[in-house]
Amino acid sequence: MSNSKLSVIVILISSICVIGSVLAYPPSGYDYISTTAHIDFYHPQDSSMFLEGMDMTGRAVIWRGDEYDTGNCIMAIDTRMDTLILRGYSTLFGDSVFITLDRESPPSDGMITQVTPGIDFPAESFFDVYYKVTIGSSPDLLKFEATYQGGFSYDINNKVGVANLDKTILDGFTAELKEISDEVIPSTPTNKDYFCENIYYYDDTATSTFVFDMPNSNGTDMFQTRFTVTGASECTLKIAWILMYGSFMVGTPDMMVYLWDDDGFGLPGTLLDSVLVPYAALPISGFGWAFADFSAGNWVFSEGEDYHYGWSVIGGSGDILWGVTDKGTGPHNGEARSGMFYQGAHYSILDLYGEDYVFFMESEVCCVTSGYYPLYPPHMTSLIYQIPPYGRVYQDPRKIPIIDPNNGETIAWIWHKHEVDLPDPGVDDVPTIGTMALVIGPVPPQPGQLPDEVIELVGNTIISRSQVYYNPYEKREIQTEIIEMNLVGESQLFGLAILSLPFPAPGLATAIGSDEFFPAESFFDVYYEIEFPWIGQTMTPSLSASPPPHMVAEIEALPPYNRQFIDPVYHPIEDISMPGIIIGWVLPIHWVQPAPEPDPCDCCIKRGDALHDNQLVLVNDLVYLVNYVFKGGPPPPCLEEGDVVLPLDDLILVNDLVYLVNFVFKSGPPPPPC
Repeated sequence: MSNSKLSVIVILISSICVIGSVLAYPPSGYDYISTTAHIDFYHPQDSSMFLEGMDMTGRAVIWRGDEYDTGNCIMAIDTRMDTLILRGYSTLFGDSVFITLDRESPPSDGMITQVTPGIDFPAESFFDVYYKVTIGSSPDLLKFEATYQGGFSYDINNKVGVANLDKTILDGFTAELKEISDEVIPSTPTNKDYFCENIYYYDDTATSTFVFDMPNSNGTDMFQTRFTVTGASECTLKIAWILMYGSFMVGTPDMMVYLWDDDGFGLPGTLLDSVLVPYAALPISGFGWAFADFSAGNWVFSEGEDYHYGWSVIGGSGDILWGVTDKGTGPHNGEARSGMFYQGAHYSILDLYGEDYVFFMESEVCCVTSGYYPLYPPHMTSLIYQIPPYGRVYQDPRKIPIIDPNNGETIAWIWHKHEVDLPDPGVDDVPTIGTMALVIGPVPPQPGQLPDEVIELVGNTIISRSQVYYNPYEKREIQTEIIEMNLVGESQLFGLAILSLPFPAPGLATAIGSDEFFPAESFFDVYYEIEFPWIGQTMTPSLSASPPPHMVAEIEALPPYNRQFIDPVYHPIEDISMPGIIIGWVLPIHWVQPAPEPDPCDCCIKRGDALHDNQLVLVNDLVYLVNYVFKGGPPPPCLEEGDVVLPLDDLILVNDLVYLVNFVFKSGPPPPPC
């Protein structure tokens, strides 16, 4: 091999193709997605008479199973919409409109099915959605919008401010309050069913709180809060959440949490249930949430009914727990929601202190609301290119009558579509294939000229993406940028080849249509370096003579899996040690790796048998794979048999060839079994 530098080199970057091993069907699980819907209302007696269009936003939770063979070599995944909560405002009805799943109807089942046998995407997806429409009444969605935090947080760098306050209001009642400031007050660490909500009455904007000891010198030995069912026909109780302050805990106490109905005067009445919370489940420093699960009791309360959660210390003499209240500044001030058990009777905090402090307690409930129902479920379909199906639109072309269940009358006809929101801004690390065709000579290659060598490079590309926005042409758009690209290959002429970016490559992804984001046109302006370390030469585009390659692709997913980015225009190139001197040209050309032919079921017999002839793995199998990987030759009849390096992902790359070379020529380990 010559050690001299190339005097002139023309590099044709055939393509940069993002490959999709991570795009394969994922294992069973849940997808939590944001969604946008558009609803058109039509006259109840004339479905052709348009009345109003309404936009809605919300969330959905989708369950999906493992893939399975439908029996004709087409793989499928069963899906189910477990949660759908959409919210909008109707000028027609003059009120908020909510769409949620009807929990009393059959499940909203669906399916994802391959379009082409053996190829995961695109795939057909559908859901039969059993929902209800609620006008002006729905469970509070505040907690649904919050991010699940998991556990409780405590900032040890913050200083704790403690102020002691004496309060005396009720005859003979005195108590010391401790004020805590500058500590993080966490959200409830719950991963609840999204049909459910948390009811609470404390000031959730509070930056400082009071903490109360229990038991205390007054004889106060129980704290409680009153909850009311509103905006629902009935609610089933699930979990009682109680914020504690662990730093002041004394001993190793357990906690008993109680459930009462109301006595008719806003105080606890009949004791209904109790749940023990052991010491090990309580926070021992800073703020933290304790919880008691009452779901086994199946306690149901109806619209307007009150119930109470309270707690006390179960432990030895001297054991103390500390509860937390706001400072009487919340929106429910004056409702006397919280209270204490003092000298054998229940009192509200308002009665005891003259201030309406509210305990940081929450009641997790699952509610059913009355509403209107479609006469039959819409069959919502879409063609998807990834899971979750970001940016895809589901719709049923039919208009659906919405029925009042009380009298069977149609209140409106509706047509709707649902779009899965694009992923939040972030960074994607994606497997990448690049190809370089090298032409040695002082002039640009002529049309039809064959390159002196084609080099295959493999590696990873890191791409950032922004929030979606509308450009001046009312098209949705996302700013993108290749932060890093590292591709490595081997040249038969010059040895090791390394492609990298000296600085980020800016780009955009712009919707082609106006109704949905995909398909979108995506580009990157890629200024790169190609290093041949064995001959000590690094090549770059000559920016003084031409802009960098403008690599373009039409994409159907984010990240842009299984797409080639190409630029059909010649670009001058220079040696990095001789800036401004053009010594060659770069022509990104369109090289599309052929899609594999549909495989028969269970085609894999022997890995490494690229010819699929069930013979020993020989040199001709290796040559077949080299032509496929490096020269655009046909794929193996069974892709699985060409994939020999763990993890087995049906991708045939350079490392698979190296493995087979060692096996055929150097007595290396045999390929793994199918």
